[in-house]
Amino acid sequence: MPECFLPQGLDGNIFTGSAFYKIKHKAKKKVKHRAKNRVNQHMMKRVYTSDNVTQAWHIRNVLEQHDIRSVIKNENLYSASGEIPFTECLPEVWVNELYFVRAGQIIREIENSVESEAEDWTCNHCKEVNGASFALCWNCQTSID
Repeated sequence: MPECFLPQGLDGNIFTGSAFYKIKHKAKKKVKHRAKNRVNQHMMKRVYTSDNVTQAWHIRNVLEQHDIRSVIKNENLYSASGEIPFTECLPEVWVNELYFVRAGQIIREIENSVESEAEDWTCNHCKEVNGASFALCWNCQTSID
């Protein structure tokens, strides 16, 4: 075989004999590993698509708390949204298809558990208006009671 067709290392040395076999064998292992990962990806289903990465990570964290392993895809594609359609850039949460139904139920519970719209309240001590989420007056630290 001509020398120009023999595999070469980064230092320009030509691989021969057992060194070439080792490199070829490692390459085969990587291909098998990639094929195994591809099979696992086919067993995944998209369970949620979000407008922002923060919401996708929140959903992923909640699913992890329920012992459902999940993966976020497209979390770094927002910068390419002008080059490709923006719907292809939205962050997605994927789960194993065995947990797809349960994950969907959990996500629906999260989306339906919108906090009730409470009224702002006025402090009896200093008459300052406080947001409904505050239990203490922001001005004088008096309790809502």
